[in-house]
Amino acid sequence: MALEEFRKTAKSGYEVRRFKGLGEQNAEELAESTMEPGNRILKQITMEDAVAATTTFNSLMGESAVLRKKFIEENAFRANLDI
Repeated sequence: MALEEFRKTAKSGYEVRRFKGLGEQNAEELAESTMEPGNRILKQITMEDAVAATTTFNSLMGESAVLRKKFIEENAFRANLDI
């Protein structure tokens, strides 16, 4: 994954932050993360990406618990848990 690769090569002093939406950021954070061209990454999204996203969304949010369970079982190793 890109984050792990970045962590291997990055010097200390960086911070990873996550927000649900731009509305959760204060003005300084928004200016630094989103409005500053040198700090943002633009990624072209294709129709294939949209199809994959729709399939995943429907699996996780749909009525079938079997699909959710399968997703969790296949992707649990990605979780970073602090138990």
